[in-house]
Amino acid sequence: MKTICFIAILFGLYALTSCESIGGNNEPARSPEETMNGFIEKIKANDFQGAKEFTSNTTDAVMDFMKTRIEMLKQMNKEDQIAALFGGIDLSQNIKITCKTTSEDKTTCNCCEEITENCKDIVLIKEGGKWLIDQPKESTVEQ
Repeated sequence: MKTICFIAILFGLYALTSCESIGGNNEPARSPEETMNGFIEKIKANDFQGAKEFTSNTTDAVMDFMKTRIEMLKQMNKEDQIAALFGGIDLSQNIKITCKTTSEDKTTCNCCEEITENCKDIVLIKEGGKWLIDQPKESTVEQ
């Protein structure tokens, strides 16, 4: 009887530990479109730290740079130059997002302003079961 009870307890513990969601931390897995929308909402709110939730580790330095650059542009009354930081996309407009998966762990999302139809492709990669924006700072070192 003890053996049966012990096996039942082990089976129950195994079942509980194997029920973790793909996103980890009990977060449901986000689609690439949901990742892009979440990122855009954080940027619109000037929450660059929160936007890092939607970016890969290699993109975090870019987010820090953008925050500093945007603050500088605002101080110099050059808000019209902020869109250039996002590939010319004005994130204050409504953005239409269309993602095309190129592999299991990589996709490209086409982000277009609804009014001007100005578009930019953004690469997302899957890390730890999550879709994350991957726009690493490009090296300025000549090879």
